[in-house]
Amino acid sequence: MDLVSARHWHENLAVPVLHAAPSIDGEARLVRFRGIDGRMNQPALLENVVSIHLGGPKRVTRFRGRHTHVRDVEEGSITIMPAAESARWSTVGPIDFAHITLTQDYLSQVALEDFDRDPGLFRLKDCVGAGSPFVQKLVEALLQEVAQPRPGRLYRESLIVVLAHQLVAYHSNIERPVSPPHTAVEQPDVKGGLAPWQLQRVIDLMRHRLVGDLMLAELVAVTGLSRSHFFRAFRCSTRRTPYAFLTDLRVQQAAAALCTTGRTITDIAAAVGLDPAQLAHAFRRRHGVSPGSYRRLRRGLAGSSDMAGNAASREKAEKL
Repeated sequence: MDLVSARHWHENLAVPVLHAAPSIDGEARLVRFRGIDGRMNQPALLENVVSIHLGGPKRVTRFRGRHTHVRDVEEGSITIMPAAESARWSTVGPIDFAHITLTQDYLSQVALEDFDRDPGLFRLKDCVGAGSPFVQKLVEALLQEVAQPRPGRLYRESLIVVLAHQLVAYHSNIERPVSPPHTAVEQPDVKGGLAPWQLQRVIDLMRHRLVGDLMLAELVAVTGLSRSHFFRAFRCSTRRTPYAFLTDLRVQQAAAALCTTGRTITDIAAAVGLDPAQLAHAFRRRHGVSPGSYRRLRRGLAGSSDMAGNAASREKAEKL
């Protein structure tokens, strides 16, 4: 059987309204189509395709050989098209969907590293219009992120790592694990986290690279772990994803600058690798106020402290 790349299929399908490569290694691609012909011929593909249905409810029919599958699907439900399988599709209703393509090699590696399963036997299970709230949230977050003027690469790659793990765990032919296996060599900490020297290397790199588009591969490289092991171990050590931890560091640096300098918020945001809107959003999530309010509040507290100190000094002098 001749297999066709998903990219080639998409290029011949229509002009997408969105196209992005969330993974720099070519392991994942994201495309979105809207308002195209509801009838499609899907060739046998090299990659796996996860489709999320957008725009409202619709009726989707899949034709495969002598079998016909008809399903009324809700917005946000997913359809999985495993690699090496072909089908014909007909959709009645709003034509709006996004495809995430994931290579078989990448998912097989996740099956091996995260679940200790034979990568040669791994495959995704096909489904049409299935409800998967967590996968839906991941894909919607990815769509929202790539539409930003300055999408963050580390965040996109982190979403792909979590998505791949979820697909292998709950939408494949492997048995659902109680918990992913790990070894003392791959995850040195007793609780499955990073060793202290590994964590320090990662934090040092993050601090050094607050400005710029830090890649997940760069963080992985300083630990000597595989990508999926690193991601899991980092979350175990910090209770945060790498992207969330990097954002915390940026907010900390910005907070210090707001209190100790007279620089504008725009300048401070740029100095920590964010635009003013991103900084404001991150600040509100972590401090409950905007950067400007934070600066005024901190300066007000500092002024009150100085006044209290001066009053105490005067009182002491008067007693002398």
